[in-house]
Amino acid sequence: CVRDDGDEEDLEQYEVDEALAIWRSTAEGVRTLRAEASAAESAWLLAERERRRAAHRARGLDGVVPPMSAIQIYKRHCEAATGERAASSGVAAEVAELLRREYATLSEEERRPFERRAERDMHRYQRQRRWKRKVHAAERKRAAAAALSANAGAAGGEGA
Repeated sequence: CVRDDGDEEDLEQYEVDEALAIWRSTAEGVRTLRAEASAAESAWLLAERERRRAAHRARGLDGVVPPMSAIQIYKRHCEAATGERAASSGVAAEVAELLRREYATLSEEERRPFERRAERDMHRYQRQRRWKRKVHAAERKRAAAAALSANAGAAGGEGA
C-alpha cells in the first residue's frame, strides 16, 4: 500500500508505520499521545458523569422512579412501534407537542389502555414509596439504637 501525500516521494505502509513508531518514542510523541489519551479519557468521564446524573434525575429523591402519565406511556408505545426514540432527535419538544395533540384526538376507548397502565404505575410508585419509608424508618431506628448504646458504653467506661 503506497501513501500518496502529494509530493514526489511516496511511502510504503511499512515505512509510515516505522516512522510513526519512531515518533511515538520521542518526547514530543509521548506528550502528544498522553494529551490525546487524557482528552479522550476526560471526554469519556464527562459523558459518564452526565449519564449518571441523568439516571439520578430519572429517579425521585428517594430512589423511586416517579410514575409515568398516560401520555408518557403513549409516547413509549409510539417509540416502540416506530423503533425510534423521540428524545434522540433534535426536535424532542416538537415531537412531544405532536404526541400530545395526537393523544388528545384519541377516543376514550383508545386512551383507556394507556390510562390503566398509568394508574398501575401510580400504584407501583405508591407501593415503592411506602416500602422505602419503612426501610428508612428502620435504618434510622437502628442508627439511633447504635448511637445510644455507643453513648452508654462511653459513659459507662468513664465512670469506672
